[in-house]
Amino acid sequence: MAVGNIRNNMHCRRSFTRDAVLFSLIVAHRISRVAPLLHLSSTRARAHAFVPSPSLPISTLPFHYRNHINLRALVPFPSFTLTRGFSALSLSSIPSEFSDVTLKLAFDSTLAIDNDGPPGRFTSPKSLDAVHRLRACSDAVLVGVGTVLRDDPTLTVRRGVEVSCQPVRVVVDPWLRMWCTPGGKEAADADWNVITDGSETVVYHFLPEGLEGSGEKLKHLQDVLSSLKTHPPSPNVSMRGLPCGPSGGISVRSLLADLRNRGVSRVMVEGGPDTAARFLSEECVDRALLVHAKEVTFESPVRSGWEDVRYLELLEGVGNLKLIGKYKVEEGNGDVVECWVRKNDSKWPSEDFRDWP
Repeated sequence: MAVGNIRNNMHCRRSFTRDAVLFSLIVAHRISRVAPLLHLSSTRARAHAFVPSPSLPISTLPFHYRNHINLRALVPFPSFTLTRGFSALSLSSIPSEFSDVTLKLAFDSTLAIDNDGPPGRFTSPKSLDAVHRLRACSDAVLVGVGTVLRDDPTLTVRRGVEVSCQPVRVVVDPWLRMWCTPGGKEAADADWNVITDGSETVVYHFLPEGLEGSGEKLKHLQDVLSSLKTHPPSPNVSMRGLPCGPSGGISVRSLLADLRNRGVSRVMVEGGPDTAARFLSEECVDRALLVHAKEVTFESPVRSGWEDVRYLELLEGVGNLKLIGKYKVEEGNGDVVECWVRKNDSKWPSEDFRDWP
């Protein structure tokens, strides 16, 4: 079977082949082996041998994971066809490379992230244009629930940037605070753009099982999940439960593996400093663009927690990143962009770091 036939029968958001989803299809349909056609190297790439579960009578499948890979399936019987119902297949037992992650944050001159008051933009129009180009380069745009509650963003590609389809919005909301309002709204009435505007959104929350000592938070989580069974959100919203990780939050690595299995290869983390710190703490950031609005100083700043030595500690020590350069967005404007990459991978998506995104 040709790669194109497999791709055409998959419910893919983009045109490139989804290796993790293909792999699940290969297992489900008892294909005897696969042959890689194209490899794009990655410093995090590792060779894996996949041993299927005993209930699947197929042989071990040697397989090399890379950032992107096309597969040709060698089918043991000629009548084999694929259907669009792959979403019901279990992906939990399939080893998966993590999605590629680009972190973007913006600070004022004091490393604050916002003014205490109504949300507003404080970086330059050209910096904002770059944000939308970066979204357009991504399969998913991820934020923490705090960003949603504070800014109610759409997280879509705009400002004249053309895309064939919008990136998936991903919200990390462990306790489902988007459904927690002073008025006690029903779960179906959560009135945020990422829930109601019709574009695709994935919400990651805690699985209630195994949570202990959480009191009212746990009760709220259980109540919302129960309500969503009878009053589900709009069809564009997917709810994904993950267990609580060792750090007390949702494991970033588990989340990225789940996104990768859903066909998401490139993630833009646009959330606040707490979300960024979690990604850095698990060394899951491939590159970072940090915008410093040098001519902006908030009167009532919302502190990032990255002040003083913690800034370099998070990036260089915890996140294992190195600074490869910085540039001014435009003459006469105070925005300065710092570009960071993994210490063991000095590559940037463009030859000149100033040309991307």
